[in-house]
Amino acid sequence: MLAVLSRLPRERYDVRVAFLRGRGELESEYRAAGMPTSRLRMHSPIEPDVVARALGELRGFRPHIVHTHSFDADLVGGILSRFSRVPAMVTTKHIEEEKLSTLTGAFVARRFAGSFDRVVTISTAVRNLLKRTLHLDDARLLHIPYGFPPRKGLPDRGPNGLRSALGLDPDAKLVTMVGSLTRRKGVDDLLRAASLIRDAQPSARFLLVGRGDQRRLLEEIVRRLDLTEAVRFLGFRRDVPEILNGSDLLVLPSHWEGFGLVLLEAMNAGLPVVGTRRGAIPEVVRDGETGLLVPPKDPEALATALIRLLCDPDRAKAMGRAGLSRLRREYDMDRAVRAHDELYVGLLRERGFR
Repeated sequence: MLAVLSRLPRERYDVRVAFLRGRGELESEYRAAGMPTSRLRMHSPIEPDVVARALGELRGFRPHIVHTHSFDADLVGGILSRFSRVPAMVTTKHIEEEKLSTLTGAFVARRFAGSFDRVVTISTAVRNLLKRTLHLDDARLLHIPYGFPPRKGLPDRGPNGLRSALGLDPDAKLVTMVGSLTRRKGVDDLLRAASLIRDAQPSARFLLVGRGDQRRLLEEIVRRLDLTEAVRFLGFRRDVPEILNGSDLLVLPSHWEGFGLVLLEAMNAGLPVVGTRRGAIPEVVRDGETGLLVPPKDPEALATALIRLLCDPDRAKAMGRAGLSRLRREYDMDRAVRAHDELYVGLLRERGFR
């Protein structure tokens, strides 16, 4: 969102960002890019205070377009934007919302999906999910895959920079996972795979970047499997590009991914990827070309794929180069910005704005 919104033509757009909950780690970046922000401080979608604050934002700003980015934002933004007579409404669906897996959640989502003029999907996997669960027709769906702004000027850590910073052996093989520590991400599968890798690759070290409600459980698994020396929990980090720049490969053992933006981060760092054949991962990672894909919830297959690349650094580097080439070819940020610009302008023209 930050990358797209900050690149929209300033002569045509005045952008404000309201976020529902959380500490707003990117708030300063939005403001630095000239986009005012506000916190709605939501605990549930039906809180009167949240409704009042959201209505105040809408009535104060009087937007021509409201674009929401989550299940709860769809409810709050969708209802209140219609109530406030916002001319055009868009939602982007990024992941398989857990709420869509319940009968109540799917019913509510179907009920309010009609509020939006367009539903943007980031992958074919998400598009198919929405057609199946929300019964959306093709005319209202618009496919805009993520774009990625190539990062230049990453600090040259050298072969041992990250290892030194983390107090690791210079010869350690670094396998990095970036993502929330939640059940859906399959981190427990990775830990079990790590225990299987120990004999074949004793120098392998696993970096877990992210936070989530499964951390204590995962730490207990680490202790139980005697992986304390092999696994590092790095928590929330702002230096992910630098961490990937010093890693040997990225692993993404998810049970589902709507897209997996970190896959593009890895490709930008020239890393091969070991991932699962679920959701959109096979759309982004070319099996055997830019990485290796395995079945989800299969620690043995995951361990085998990791060992193959850790034991064959030349092949791993070739896959990393192929991934970087694919990133530049398929996931251009300018293309994503143009697609959003054309979407917004087209919707307003349908409403009679010029």
